[in-house]
Amino acid sequence: MRCVSYIGKKSWKICENEDIKAADIQNKCIRGFLDKHADMVVMKKYTDFEKMVNDGIKGKYDFVIFASLYFCGSGYTEAKSMLFDILYQAGIHFIIADEEVDSSKMSEKEMHSYFVEKRRFIQSCRMKRWKKSQGAGYMLPGSVPYGYIWDNTAGSIVKDADVSRYVNEIFERAIAGESPKMIAGFLNEIHADTPLVHKKKRHGCSTDGLNNEWNENKVRRIMRNPVYAGIVTDPDGNTSFSGLHESYTTVKEYMALSREKSVKRKGGSRGQTDRYDNPLSSYVYCREHNKKLICRKLKSTGEYTFCCSARCNEKDKDSACRFPYRAVYEIVTDRIEKERKLAGIICKRISAGEYTHEYNIRKTAVKNRMDKVIEQMKPGMSERVSIYKDYIGGKTDSKKYQSLLEEFNLKYSVFNDELEILFEDSKRIDILFSMENPWIKLFAPADEIPDMRNIIDRVEINTSCREEKISAEVFFKCSGWKSRLINDAEGEVEKYGKEE
Repeated sequence: MRCVSYIGKKSWKICENEDIKAADIQNKCIRGFLDKHADMVVMKKYTDFEKMVNDGIKGKYDFVIFASLYFCGSGYTEAKSMLFDILYQAGIHFIIADEEVDSSKMSEKEMHSYFVEKRRFIQSCRMKRWKKSQGAGYMLPGSVPYGYIWDNTAGSIVKDADVSRYVNEIFERAIAGESPKMIAGFLNEIHADTPLVHKKKRHGCSTDGLNNEWNENKVRRIMRNPVYAGIVTDPDGNTSFSGLHESYTTVKEYMALSREKSVKRKGGSRGQTDRYDNPLSSYVYCREHNKKLICRKLKSTGEYTFCCSARCNEKDKDSACRFPYRAVYEIVTDRIEKERKLAGIICKRISAGEYTHEYNIRKTAVKNRMDKVIEQMKPGMSERVSIYKDYIGGKTDSKKYQSLLEEFNLKYSVFNDELEILFEDSKRIDILFSMENPWIKLFAPADEIPDMRNIIDRVEINTSCREEKISAEVFFKCSGWKSRLINDAEGEVEKYGKEE
């Protein structure tokens, strides 16, 4: 095994030891690595990075040892391009001694992940240095809510000591029964900074002209933000994670506050709807006209009824669309119970391994597609090396080299995009056939039936039907995950999801 080493002339700017002689650091690190691996002998030391890469392309060695990625080239972009895109693709393996990274023991996907993580770490280091130069301990990006700050050391959000007492007051007073308006008045009395003003101060920006008055909407946004209960939701909104950071309130208290009663009047003496007592009032639609039905309390019956409009005349009973709230509620609860029953059946089947065959078929199909894409990309590796050889050999100038490089990246970006889609498909398959399936997590048997508003997307009533029984169809959240798992859900539970 032909092995060489590389000693860089200087480190990148983000390296903490940039003031120490770069050669001394690298020689010490490489000697320590070789002492642990007696089978490896360095036959040549390079100090010219481009010459080292060029000799590797020509096949003059099999392995190259670096003390650290921070001494490769002039920065991360050049190091990643030369090591991964040139040497690795040309069949030359490399070792990063300080991190014990050996490309010969890693797949191409693992190598790609390594460089992605390294890029993120470098960005984090740069941000840390910038914040230190600005004299600020933390920076508040837009994704971090009021009462929290991002701690690079912990890699997560932590409570902001400057305003945590205000957030604690908000939740303590809300749980005690105070309204958002009363809480806003208290915060104004103690001159608490609003989220925008506090953020500006953190960044060292001027707060002149900013409104530092609290109102009930600002308080309500904090009360209804799940982050304060320790809950983080992914971008798709399908999966929630808890326990990743310190919370200000419990999940149970947060759920109680988020379901705060709100009474909405429909106008004059026409009645009113309490959305807390009638959880279906916002979800029922006319299937024929695709319009929302209004939930009203009729004077004649004294009960809530779904009507075709807020001005539905009680005298025109024959032409009006009227559906008793109680009857619709019973249909929905029956559908929920059947959905939970079906989820329970699927849970048992997954635990028994009945979906293993289908899982293997889908995973194999994705893997085969990945192999085809990778096979199509292989010719591009030699093309990339050829472009670089022409540039190093002086056949092309810098401008033409950059132009050819852009054409190459554009040509193979389609394959990279397709691979990303396949990686996501593989991840979805893993979730689909496990207990992490969002539909299973939503409907799996529990001690209590879940709140309707958390699981229902829409209820459609067939308003053209004048029979005694109501014809309705219920659409649930995460139904796409169920349909991908079950080809024929009607066969599992009799008359499931159809007319009563």
